[in-house]
Amino acid sequence: ENSCSLYKRVTGKNPLNEIHACTQCSAKLTSEKLLLEHMVQRHSVRSDLPEDWVLKICSHCDYPFHLQALHDCPLKPPVASCKFCFQKFNSHTFLLIHLNSTQHLYPCKVCGLVLRKQCMELQHLMEHTDKYTTLYKCIYCKDDIY
Repeated sequence: ENSCSLYKRVTGKNPLNEIHACTQCSAKLTSEKLLLEHMVQRHSVRSDLPEDWVLKICSHCDYPFHLQALHDCPLKPPVASCKFCFQKFNSHTFLLIHLNSTQHLYPCKVCGLVLRKQCMELQHLMEHTDKYTTLYKCIYCKDDIY
């Protein structure tokens, strides 16, 4: 699984993490609970708070967004990568979401070794065999393996 921009556009999701998108703005959250909290805080009628957000348009992909940090532009090159699984991200915010939503101290299902992060599992499983290797290729485009 990868961070291929074409995969994200075609499927509408991040392949490694389930992203819950707000129907009112371009916010993307990592859980239904956070989405519900976002809806209450940002989109419910509250007379004591002014509406403090305006959608902006991305200059790269023309997609509307509320916060630049939460806009995962498919046309921007990756600027950060996970030091555990080497997945690439378009922003440091999405790297932090990945790191915070990935289980810590994850046991290997084969040998029981405790891995620092769940996202290390695939790479670690390759140590249990010499018949396979890990290749990353988008299922939608003909890009090189990465």
